[in-house]
Formats: sequence, C-alpha cells, structure tokens
Amino acid sequence: MISMGKGGRRLDGGVWLRGAVAVILFVVVIALIVHFTSSSSEGPGGAAAAQLQDPKVTAKNYVFIDLGAGNGDTLRSFYGKMGGETSSSHTQFPYDYEPEEWRVYAFEANPKYSADLEALQKEYDFDLYDETAVWTTERGAKFYKDTSSRKGYYVRPAAGEVVGTETDDYVVLKSVSFTRWMRTHVRQGDFAVVKMNLGGAEYDVLKALIDDKSFCLIDQLYVFYHEDRVSGNDDLVHSLPALIRQKSLGIFCQVQILYETGISTDE
Repeated sequence: MISMGKGGRRLDGGVWLRGAVAVILFVVVIALIVHFTSSSSEGPGGAAAAQLQDPKVTAKNYVFIDLGAGNGDTLRSFYGKMGGETSSSHTQFPYDYEPEEWRVYAFEANPKYSADLEALQKEYDFDLYDETAVWTTERGAKFYKDTSSRKGYYVRPAAGEVVGTETDDYVVLKSVSFTRWMRTHVRQGDFAVVKMNLGGAEYDVLKALIDDKSFCLIDQLYVFYHEDRVSGNDDLVHSLPALIRQKSLGIFCQVQILYETGISTDE
C-alpha cells in the first residue's frame, strides 16, 4: 500500500505499521516495568521479606481468609498468640502481619470446632462462618465420618464418598460458593491472604476460582492438598497443583504461593 505524506512525499504503508508496532511495544514494556517495580517492594516483614509484595503499596483493604479454621491454630498464629508449645509449620507465616489493620474471616465446616472458634471470636474481632462448608455451590455439602482417623468429618461433596469410607454416617451442612463470596467481599486492589485447608474440597474450589477468574483476587495463598481424601476425578487431583502454579505467575494475575503441602512426588 502506498500513501502520500506531507508535502506530497510518497510513504510506504509498512513504515507506518512498523512505527505503530514499535509504539505499542514501548507502551507495553513501560507498563511491565512499572508493574514489576511496584510488586518487588519490601514486604511488611522488613528486609528479610523483601521478596514478598508489600500490601501497603496499593491495597485498599487487607483481608485474611482462613478456610478450614479447625480449632483456631492458624488464627492464633495470625494474631501472634500461638505459644511455642503448640506451634506447627502448618500455622507459621513468613513474617508478622499486623492484624489490627486486617479484616479477618474464618470458615469451618466441622461442628466439633464450633465452641473453640466461638471462644476465639470473643477474644478477637473476626467474622466466623461455623458449621459452613466452603464449596462451589450453596446447595449444601455432605460430610462423611472419617473412619481412618480421629479427626471427625471431612468433605468431598463432588465424589459422593471418601476413599476407604463405606458408611452411611454423614451430616449435610450448609455451604457457600467461594467464588461468589470472594467477589462480594474482596475488591480489585485489596490485599487478600487465603489459607486453604479443606480436606479434599480444595481441588474443586481452586478450579472454580480459576474458571471464574476470581483466583486473581488472591495475593498470597497457603494451600494444603489432601489427595488421600479424594475419590474420583484423578485427573484434577494430579493436574491442579501445577495449574495453580502456572496461573499464579501470570503477568496480570500474580498470586504468591507461600505454602503448599500434600502433593504427590510424581506430580
């Protein structure tokens, strides 16, 4: 294509195209530099946590979400009240958060922990969803009795059963669609930390977050995988951890996976 420039000079259309591409690439590079510069700021834990994002840079709200709160160990650790004799690697954070600046939510499906969590709630100001399963729908979730241990109930609603469990001993608890909950409680620009310990339900919940794109509302993720408590859908169980890592490294969807456990060695 041939066009006329100013003064009647003939200009090759390819020159204009190359120029436009160069301008677009320049803008993209500048945007990426700004993005990664802001993401590499020193974290709230001081110089030792410099590799972590600083939620104070752009965050409007700080949100801590404990999915599978159990007896409250992780909440105590978050509030800085975990004694040395009861601490475990499962509830340790890479640096100290400042809980007075955060909105805190706790979810726990197992009724056996309700009394512990309600007592803890009286000590700290957080929102508690007790006897509530974190799931992909709001139609309720079936918990089977864990006959292999003394830990009570655990959930895998999609499979309808739990590996090694042949029993009619179950309860049906109310559930929340976590993708919907995230979109109504966490805004773009908030700094959200999620601890997920859902006894097998984490696979379907994380997959729903990715499909819904609300996964990108999470800034830091602590996740416990429980493939030994899952029956059916083996493909999802084995592929999801790698998918989560891949999605967490997106240019415009960066999620720091600060802890993950329970992954098969052949994954």
